[in-house]
Amino acid sequence: MQNAQTVEQQIRQSRRRALMNGAMLSSNWHIRLRHHVSSYMGVTVLLVTGIYVVAQVALMRVTAVDEITSAAAISQPVERILPSITTTDAFNMQLVPPISASPITRLSVPSIELDAPVLMVSWMQNPVTAMQEWTVARYAVGHHYQSGLPGDGTNIVFSSHVAGYGKLFANLDKLLPGANITLYKGDVEYTYTVTAQKLIPAEGPTPAEQIANLKLLEPTPHEQLTLITCWPAFGPDKFSQRLVVIAEPTK
Repeated sequence: MQNAQTVEQQIRQSRRRALMNGAMLSSNWHIRLRHHVSSYMGVTVLLVTGIYVVAQVALMRVTAVDEITSAAAISQPVERILPSITTTDAFNMQLVPPISASPITRLSVPSIELDAPVLMVSWMQNPVTAMQEWTVARYAVGHHYQSGLPGDGTNIVFSSHVAGYGKLFANLDKLLPGANITLYKGDVEYTYTVTAQKLIPAEGPTPAEQIANLKLLEPTPHEQLTLITCWPAFGPDKFSQRLVVIAEPTK
């Protein structure tokens, strides 16, 4: 009987040792697993960090290329309505938006197939020259701020693009003396007849030419339209001149 109890106790002890050894092995397995996971996590973090750094460097390079491209684009001929005025001259008008609604809502020139909306344009600072320049409206004819209105008996100044953004003044050179221009102020029509067309230098004008150019935007003692665009639209001398069309009320 005692031998049987002794054998049973030995069997129980063997089972307990086996269970303990199994628990120890299980514990060691989890430790090893945690160790491997930690190692892999470290590698993963390093890999992700490396990818992030490479992406940031690439982004910085792309941004730098964009900035260089933008700077280069600015140096190319750009459609601007000159002459410019200094920041000091425009100081009191700095709250005027570059583009807003105009009492003149539409301009129509059947002879050159032009029928376009009109917006009021003011000036904004050129980031390169730090000069104030007239804004050129996109897909609309720009009515210059502080120039006249139909019936005011003074100069009414308009400008628009000759190339790009609608090209509304692309055929302005075909607007010859005798052609008719119609303005719409609400539902009221005002008709004008072209009396002159001329080209003026925009690059390196003499002092006398600068004075003459400035007068194009100034009030006149009689009512007239002044339409201005850059010229020519293409070629090596692109935008080196301004094409100006003058019209007076139809009699």
